Amino acid sequence: MKVSVIIPFYNEEKYIKKAISSVKNQSFKNFECILVDNGSEDNSTRLAEESIKNDNRFKIIYEPEKGIDKALNRALDEAKGEFLTFLDADDWFHEDRLRLMVNEFDKGEYDIVICKSWIIDERNGKGKEFPPYWFSEKEFPFLLFRENLIRSMSYIMTKRDSLVKILPFPEEYNLLLDYYIAVQSVLKGLKIKFLNKNLVFKRYHSENMAHDRFSSDLQDIKLTHHFFYNYPSLKSYFSEKEREIVFTRKYIRGANYGRRKGMFEELKDYMGNFVARGFIKKEFFLYFSALGYLYTESLKDYGNYIESFAIKHPFFYFLKGICKFEEKEYEKSLELFGKAYSKALENFPEALNSYAITLANMDKKRSLEVFDFIKKTFPFYRDAINNHENLSKNKKDSLNHTIFLMKETMNYFLYL
Repeated sequence: MKVSVIIPFYNEEKYIKKAISSVKNQSFKNFECILVDNGSEDNSTRLAEESIKNDNRFKIIYEPEKGIDKALNRALDEAKGEFLTFLDADDWFHEDRLRLMVNEFDKGEYDIVICKSWIIDERNGKGKEFPPYWFSEKEFPFLLFRENLIRSMSYIMTKRDSLVKILPFPEEYNLLLDYYIAVQSVLKGLKIKFLNKNLVFKRYHSENMAHDRFSSDLQDIKLTHHFFYNYPSLKSYFSEKEREIVFTRKYIRGANYGRRKGMFEELKDYMGNFVARGFIKKEFFLYFSALGYLYTESLKDYGNYIESFAIKHPFFYFLKGICKFEEKEYEKSLELFGKAYSKALENFPEALNSYAITLANMDKKRSLEVFDFIKKTFPFYRDAINNHENLSKNKKDSLNHTIFLMKETMNYFLYL
């Protein structure tokens, strides 16, 4: 058997038939296909059984213990192919996917071949090409440290003898096994070929775009940390500041997901151990953990928590200003918001917005002047525009602080 195609599935009744059909229609015929039912509760299993009827190249096995790592490890125990490849059940293969990737192994001594895809976004009906692999093999580890460049198990084909060096797939990284394969391949010295051909059709839809970024970015941080300490060239290549930016950017992404999902209790100590070890910027941890306290604890406990941080950063003054505003200490909150804005070298519009809101309780005319300045200086800032309009109509109670900071502000402080 030349190739084993592995398709794990869980509740994929909308897509499983298309995935199976794309494997059946391959121009390369010397393959087996193992479908792993990971405890589906919809019609996926019945539809899969109907789709593979009378085709002995296909079989379904069952892994009731939930988790993509469990499903794949179970399938790999059954697989007989010289080469192993994967297909997410909501994606489908180009008809030449197997043939062209097997051909690459014949051209060189590669352990892994990675193709790219055409991305179909079903949320808006648009399609786009996955970006080309523009980097060299030598550059790959340093780019991989910054970000997962693979993005899907559906892009990967590997020699069986090479993959066994990094098996079994660990539960610890079960939300980003594509990244795990890439990192471990570098650490084990496996040779990777990047094939700039779109051989997969990758679906983006509401279900797969709603995955748990809070957990997956925590796994990402852990794996990136493992990579950093086990690939010595990374330590000499990246400065301490560059390393901190890589980790903090991943932290912000996960923390923002948790914030949007209302996971404020979990935000209090999200990735706190990496902050303590100097990998994540303390000011961002202060900001997100303080949100956790603001929305789950008393105002007094929130204020005490902020005071426990010995960092005089614009975030500190802004968060403390919110506390004093809620306590109706307007003179003090005005001072704190002003300090946050000035210490950010006037690149913190949310602080100036809060300054204007506080001023509205003391001097409406001056407050309107500040809002007018914000509108002209930061024309993209919707909250300030709305606040200006509401105050103009004497709707002071409708003025809103921007507690959840804008992306532009986050980026300014991240790269400062």
